[in-house]
Order: sequence, then C-alpha cells, then structure tokens
Amino acid sequence: MKNLITDQTYPLQQKQISKRTLAAGFAGLAILCCTQTHAAEPDAGKTAVPAKKKLAAPDTAEGSTRKTDTVTTMDTINVVGNNEWNPPNQKPQLDVEALTGSRLGLTPRETPASITIIDRATFEKRGAQTSQEALERAPGVTVSSQPGSAGTVTLRGFSGAQITQLFNGITVQYDVIAARPIDSWLLDRVEVLGGPSTFLYGQGAVGGSVNYVSKIASRNPEEHTALLSIGEFLNRRASYGYGGQLGDTKNWLRADISYLGSEGYVDRTEANSGVFSISLLSDLTDKLSHTIAVEHQIEDRDAYWGTPLLNPTINGVIVPFGDSRITSPVVGQIDPRIRFNNYNSANPVFDQQVTWVRDILDFEINSRTRLKNTLYYYQADRQYQNVEVYDYNSSNTLISRSASFATDHKQNLLGDRIEFSRDTEVFSLPSKVFAGIDVAYNTQERPSSTESQANVVSVVNPFNFSVGNYFDNPLATGPIPNARNELFTVAGYAENRLTLLPKLNLVTGVRVDDINLDVTNFRTPTPPSAANPFGFPAFFNRDWLAVTWRAGLIYDITPTFNVYAQYSTAADPPSGILTTANPGLLRNFDLTTGRQAEVGTKFDFWQGRGSGTLA
Repeated sequence: MKNLITDQTYPLQQKQISKRTLAAGFAGLAILCCTQTHAAEPDAGKTAVPAKKKLAAPDTAEGSTRKTDTVTTMDTINVVGNNEWNPPNQKPQLDVEALTGSRLGLTPRETPASITIIDRATFEKRGAQTSQEALERAPGVTVSSQPGSAGTVTLRGFSGAQITQLFNGITVQYDVIAARPIDSWLLDRVEVLGGPSTFLYGQGAVGGSVNYVSKIASRNPEEHTALLSIGEFLNRRASYGYGGQLGDTKNWLRADISYLGSEGYVDRTEANSGVFSISLLSDLTDKLSHTIAVEHQIEDRDAYWGTPLLNPTINGVIVPFGDSRITSPVVGQIDPRIRFNNYNSANPVFDQQVTWVRDILDFEINSRTRLKNTLYYYQADRQYQNVEVYDYNSSNTLISRSASFATDHKQNLLGDRIEFSRDTEVFSLPSKVFAGIDVAYNTQERPSSTESQANVVSVVNPFNFSVGNYFDNPLATGPIPNARNELFTVAGYAENRLTLLPKLNLVTGVRVDDINLDVTNFRTPTPPSAANPFGFPAFFNRDWLAVTWRAGLIYDITPTFNVYAQYSTAADPPSGILTTANPGLLRNFDLTTGRQAEVGTKFDFWQGRGSGTLA
C-alpha cells in the first residue's frame, strides 16, 4: 500500500461522484464563514514600508550643465506571507501526533505501522458531509453503507468485526452497526491504523482500526464557525460551532450543533439527522485539568434495501436464479425503468439515537510523569421495520416482496480506564513508558420479530404498485424480547519506546484481555440437536483470555526518511461480535488468532513539498 501525494498547487478538482448515487451537493451552494479572535500581531504577508530617502532632484533647466547622477541604495524590504490554500489531497500528515497507532504520543513518522490522518481541514475541502465520506479516501480503505450493516469498512482484505471502529479511542464491540455514517460536523479528525491492533484496543481489530475523533474543548483562541448548504435531491445542511474561553476564568467551552437532511435519489428515502455536542475544559490547578464531554446523535431515515435483478436469459429463455439449467455464473441485470423504485414497506424504519458521555481527569505529576482517567458511558437505541427482499417471478413480470423483519437494538456501555505515562531511562537509554487498565461492562438486547423471512408479503407490478406498512402484513409480530448479552472485560496494557541508538528506536506493546460473556435467553430454551449441539439454553456463559502484542524497529536514515519493521498479533471472537452472539455461534471455539509482519518506509521528497509512505 502506498500513498504518494504532494502539496503542489494544481487546479482544484471537484469531488468525484458515484453515478449510482449521484451524491448530494453536485450543484449545491455552500457558505462557510469563520471568525477567530487572536492577540494583536502583525498581519502575515504585510510589511511596513520604511521612510523614503531623499533623492537628488534632476536638473531640468535649459542650458544648465548636466550633473552627475546620484545613486541611492534603498533599504531591503522582506515580504513574508503564508499560502493558506491547500489542495484537498494534501500530502500525508507524518509529523502531527497520532491518537490511534500508539498511546505514547508518537507521530505517524515515529510509529512502526501504517497510519493515515484525515484532519477536519482535509475532509471539509473534499466536501465530506458524513463520517463515512471523511473516511472513504484513506489509502486502502473501502466503505459501504447498506442498511443491514451501514458502517462496513474493508481494509487489507478484512471487513466487518475484523476492523475495529473506535469513537475517541473507545470500542463498543458493534462495529458495522454502531459506525453507521453520521454528520461529520462533530468530528475533528479520522485516523486509520492498518494491521492488527488488538494489543491497543482489545479483541477484534485483526485487519486494522478506524478512530473517529470528536471536537472537544481546548485552550485555542475563540472561534465561531457556521455552514449552510443546499444541493441536488434537496440535500441540505445547517451547522454551527463555537469554541473559546469563558471570560477570564480557567474554563474553555466547545459546542457544536448540526442538521443534515436529504430527499434521497431513490423514491421514498428521505433522511433527517441532528447532532449536538458540548464539552467543558477546566484547569482545576496548574497540574490538574478536568473535561466533561457530551454528544447526542439522532437519525430518522427511510431505508432503501436494493433493486431486484432480472432473471437471466439463456438461449432466449428466462431462467430463474437457482435453476439447475444455470451451470455457470451468470450476470443478472437491472431494468433501468425501476432503477429508482423503492419496494420497501411504506414508512420504513431505520432510525437511531446515540448518546456519549466522557469524564476526563488529567494530572501532571511532574514534568516527566502523567496520570489520566477516563470514565465513559455510551447508550444507543436503534429501530428497524422493513420488508427487505424483492425477487422477480419466473417470467420477469411481477416482483415478490418478502423478508418482513422488525428489531430494536438497545446497547449500553459503561467503562473506566486509568493510564500512566512516564519519560525515563533504561540502562541510560531514553525510554517512554505507558501503562493502563480498562474495565468495561457492555450489554445489548435485540428484541426481534418472529415471522418467517421466507413468507411472501405481497406480489406487485414492478411499475404500478403500492406497498403497505410493516404491520399490514398479518404475520408481522413486531419486536419480541429475545436475549440479553452481557460482556464484561478487564484489560491491562503497556507500551514502551526505547531509543537504542540516536537513530534507532524499539517500540513495543502488549495487552491482556480477560473476557466474560453471559447470555440470557428470554424465549423458550432450545434443546441440543445434531444441527446445533448447544441449542439455546436459558443461560449461557463463556470466558476467554487474550494476550496480544507488537514489536517494531524504526531507523531514521535522515530526519525525514526512515524505514521500519514490525510484527504484531491479534485475537478475534469466534462469532465476530460477542455483544450479539448466541451459543450456536460460539460453541466450544476459542478465539481466532492473527499474525502480521510488516516492513515499510516513510519519507519526504521534493524539498519537503511531498511526503510518501510505503508498506
């Protein structure tokens, strides 16, 4: 994987838009305004002009004797300014602290791993309206937002639960559902770590990690930011943010609010969302600070589950999918006349409400030692009521609607982590040590409907049809209590950076996870069978112990050119997601393990105008 982009000036290119989705904003109008108050300072790019020196006046009188010209040397004027414009595909950010690749406070250049940072300025220039649009241009990353798993990310050949998606460094163990796209207004940056990262964030993360980092109160100068936009399909957005110091106190506030909506490019796919965040940073003493941060997200979205494929034609005969006459792969086609029809139920439900609360204490014990505690709470409620499958009949004249399904997802996460860092020496070698303990209690209930997915809800004309609500189906049951999963995790982790030579550093990390899962069945217990040796008892319990680690060497050939090599391990649950697993999925399986060896280089070129990474 490589990333070679320079920051040279070139014509601004419009964001490429999928022909299928015709993403909103193609012809939109956007107004962005930002004001910022600073201490008085000289204006960049302006220089006071010194007083003129008197020059000898030329003698213009007729008949006068020509005098020798007087040569005067002017004072040197240096004009200094900053080019504030950067292209949307600016060079990789290798020299800013990364929050995802390590907890040691290292930059991507100092970390023996593949790290991509997409800051707010970058995804604003790219016109990214959602968290997924901000992520999608990271090197090697593929994203999709189908309703059943709207937060799908693929990285290095892995996807689903094998890619941990973090929120401010916290995993909720429900990646492809919890990470559905939200308004990017709340985000400060998105970071991507390629390769195993279980040793940092716990079970999962075999293929890599994505970290969505929110805006939070800081000691920066006061600013007001606003955004208004409107575009195709009535895509609309209104956002406002404020950050600054509260008077002359030692308190700083950050508040953001945003609305994002669209009528959708497919029939009956209106979407509306609102996000809000507020955080307060307080310096309690010169060495102790406290931050409280709250975020709330709400989304009301009418889902589109796809367009049915025509049955293929073989030798002039329509042959339904699954027919024995199909002996080799065939490609179904979409009738372009129904491309934008929506066969889901009327008033479909694909909604969510999410709340995050973080309480952070940061204590500087001395100039070399810090202690930090983060108490966090997450609550998510999601609702689904849809008819999800559509098939043509054998003559490609009618469409069968089936897979009526309703469910609610209710998840709560409560955790606390305490972390210690210290700059020290080991055998007279400079060393930075980081250690922490993370305790988390994660519960989820998913009451779901019990009607058979195979039952046909209705058969409709592809061009002239009407669909009823979910409950117009006489077999629809609505969500019925199913099971509760309780995941209790205690983890200890540590990292170290040891400078073996002035240009050679050893970076290591290890994590131990003690995982306990309890599953309580709210329905009638199912006895064991040949197909399911465990059945689904009234109560089920499993424990796992995962030990994962990373070791890497990084050598600086020059200050802007290095090479590295690392080896890392990972552990993955047998079902992928423990917060929704049942005994039939888990059985007696142990954790799946992963291993990776990686070599790479990070460098600047073209006198610092460009940067590149290769792994």
